[in-house]
This record gives sequence, C-alpha cells and structure tokens, in this order.
Amino acid sequence: MISQTHWKQGLCIVLFWGMFGSISAQTTTLPPIQNGPKPTPSKTMLNTNVDSDTTSPKNIERMDTVLVQSKTWKFKKKGLYDESLKADPENINGFYALQILDEDLGKDIWISLEPKCVKLEKISDESAHRGNHSFRLTWDKITGGCTWLGMGMGWDNWQPKDLSTVLDTAYLELHFKSLSDTMTNLPLALALEDYSGAQCWLGFDSKWLIEPIVAQRWNTVRIPLNLFPFDDFETDPTSIKQFIIQLEADGDILIDNFRISL
Repeated sequence: MISQTHWKQGLCIVLFWGMFGSISAQTTTLPPIQNGPKPTPSKTMLNTNVDSDTTSPKNIERMDTVLVQSKTWKFKKKGLYDESLKADPENINGFYALQILDEDLGKDIWISLEPKCVKLEKISDESAHRGNHSFRLTWDKITGGCTWLGMGMGWDNWQPKDLSTVLDTAYLELHFKSLSDTMTNLPLALALEDYSGAQCWLGFDSKWLIEPIVAQRWNTVRIPLNLFPFDDFETDPTSIKQFIIQLEADGDILIDNFRISL
C-alpha cells in the first residue's frame, strides 16, 4: 500500500511538472508577424526547451534577422618620421657660402672697364676643372697703359658673409691653368672687403701653390684665411661684401672652382 507520505510526494511531483510544461508552452509560442517596429537585432530568442525531437514545431523558434554593420579600415602608408630627414648643405662650422666662382658669370662678378687691358670670358669645354665651364682671364697692364686692373666677386648674391667662424680652419682655394709657358708665379694681390668699404690686402706668395706651375695643366692655390690682416686694415670679418683680385704685369690663364674649403 502507498503510504500517506508517498502519496503526498507523488502529488507534488505531478503538480510541479504540470506547471513546468505550461511555462515551456508559453515560451515557445510564436506571436503573429505584424507590421511595426522589429525587436532589437541584438536581442535574439533562443530555445530554452530541452527535447530530443529538435524538428518538432514546439522546439523551433523564430529568430529575428541580425544585422551586422562592418566598416572598412584603410591604413595610410607613413614613414618612420613625420618629415623626411634632409641632408644638410655643405658647410664649414655653419658657414654655407662656400662657392665664390664656379659655373657662370652673373651679377656677382665685375671686372675693370679697360677692354684693351683686361678681358674675362666664359669657356665651355670638357677641360674645365669642375663642371662644364671655366673662365679665361687675360690681362696686360704694361702694354695697355692702364692704371688699375682687377675684378671682384660679391658671391652669395652680395649678402654679408660672416667669416669669423672659419678664419682659423678654412682656406681660399683657386684652380687655374696657365696658357703661357713663361708663367712661374701669379702676379696679383688679393683683398676681402667689408660693407663699410674697408679692404684688407694680401700679396700673392708662391708658397701657396700646391706644386710649381706647369703650363696647360690645372694648378691649385690654397691660402689660409687667417693670413688676411683684418685688424691692420680695420676690416670686419663678420660682414664681408666681396673678394677682389688686383692684376699686375700680364698673364693669360683659365680659372675655375674658386671657393672656401678645408
């Protein structure tokens, strides 16, 4: 016989499963599809009923369409640094106006106005010391009877040039080729002029020749800048206007690549 206690336990079990079945039936019942706002895509309905028959209409629930929005990301190529590093132009201790005479006769160059005594012309050929051009300088102070012959170079577009930072380390370097077999020295004097008009002069010395002059061959002259007597002539090396060459006697030379160098 079933005891009263067992009978009560059985009744409770029947009531419990009856309630569970009612809840399950409610969750699986699909509402009719109507026009109007759709449920939020992210809130999908999942079947919570465990049943071995997965094909039963009871266990199939409608799932609203899930919209997935995607965005295409494009990456821009970029260098290691925001700005590419640029090579610093050639300079000596921060002094950049190194080239005094190179490839052209521009407004920075002048020559004394005695055409019968002196002439400067541009030569274009493959024999230039540097680049495609050199300059032929021909002069004759004796025969022409001219009182002063010379030329000047106000390089770097006549800007004031501060030579004070390079005086103890740099040289004036000039390359020339003698077109005469008799030349053994350069009969000239050199000067640096500041913007007050003061000029410090230095006579040419053959010891500044790298080697004895040989006709029809490029020769090199190197003059230490600190040999110019700035103090004696009260010339300001921080505000140099131009370089001047005074010509003596006579000569016929090609000149090229006149610059400040180490």
